[in-house]
Amino acid sequence: MAKKLSAPPGTWSSPITPALVARASRRFGSVQAAGRVLYWSEGRPEEGGRQVIVRAGADNRPQDMLPPPYSARSRVHEYGGGEFLATDTGTVYFVNDRDQQVYRIGATGRIERITNEPRMRFADMA
Repeated sequence: MAKKLSAPPGTWSSPITPALVARASRRFGSVQAAGRVLYWSEGRPEEGGRQVIVRAGADNRPQDMLPPPYSARSRVHEYGGGEFLATDTGTVYFVNDRDQQVYRIGATGRIERITNEPRMRFADMA
């Protein structure tokens, strides 16, 4: 039997780290349907809090739409929301966290910046 040790609170080592706990706590944000496809935003602590837009079509298989370093987040609403708009054509418009500009991503995965207004903030697209 292992010998029991006493130590002041917070001074012992533990296999449960903050990174391990955070990895299991994804944050789900906006949800939209466009045609027969469902889109949602998903915060990923294991990627530094990056917000990914995920899509699931008729096969119900989730597919990430945004590769790193893109992160969909509008700072108009500091706690999130209004960061993307999905269309029936498969095109998604999103606000990129780093520069707060609007981008477009099509079905091919090509990402294109469509605004250049550094002093503006965008959200709740229609």
